[in-house]
Amino acid sequence: MSRINKQALAVQTLLHAWYEMSFTAVTLGWHAMRIRAFFLPVIILSLAFLLTACGFQLRGKAPVSGTVSLASTGMPQLTQIVRSNWQAQGIRFVSEKDSDYRVRLLKETNNRYIMTGFNSSSSTQQYQVVETLYFSILDKKGKYLVKNGNLTASALATQNNTQQYNPDLIEGLRSQLANQLLWRLGALSS
Repeated sequence: MSRINKQALAVQTLLHAWYEMSFTAVTLGWHAMRIRAFFLPVIILSLAFLLTACGFQLRGKAPVSGTVSLASTGMPQLTQIVRSNWQAQGIRFVSEKDSDYRVRLLKETNNRYIMTGFNSSSSTQQYQVVETLYFSILDKKGKYLVKNGNLTASALATQNNTQQYNPDLIEGLRSQLANQLLWRLGALSS
């Protein structure tokens, strides 16, 4: 039996035991309630231990070990978002010759796909905005780790005749792309 199956069986057994204790508490009264109150923290701690044992963890700081240089061609807003998001995660930027990883932002595209169109009673339209980032990552020696890679982020938006879509939408998508690129770099550096 695999490790994951054993852990799933253990969780199922603990939950079944909790159910049985709840049923027993109803039929036996006060003493069963005291037993249940004792075992509740034990069950919760056991579940927490099992989750950590199977490799579950919340995302913490970026998993990038080393220094990074960042270069782009004609994308000042995206470059600024990447730089600020990464610095907030503890990434240290240095010159290209001193860096362990060279990240090059090559191109950014923004496409809009209509999901629902205009009708006779309303001029509202729903569409999907797709932001794509093309990039390359090189190591210290200049060897490509990722050549012409791409990442996408998308969101649904609503627009009517009198207003354009929210500019924060594009900024949010760029922030998602910055985080995706950071985790991609982290996977390469480990």
